[in-house]
Amino acid sequence: MYSKTSEIDFLFPILYIRYTFMVLKRTENKFGSNAYFTDLTISYNRTIGSNIIGVTVTEAPKSLKMGQWNLTQNIWKKC
Repeated sequence: MYSKTSEIDFLFPILYIRYTFMVLKRTENKFGSNAYFTDLTISYNRTIGSNIIGVTVTEAPKSLKMGQWNLTQNIWKKC
């Protein structure tokens, strides 16, 4: 028996893994593979119809200097 719920249950893990991989690639492309993150936030903005990815990142954790960035509509902006 076919059920819309069973289709969603089947697809959700696949989409979640795919989206997680995309977030990791975008942050790595922007900050490099040696960057350290203390915060990662993903939210959806209905007004613009897009996700917003917010990160707090540093390339030198011993420096205690962190930067906050948002990715909105494929554009990184420092907060």
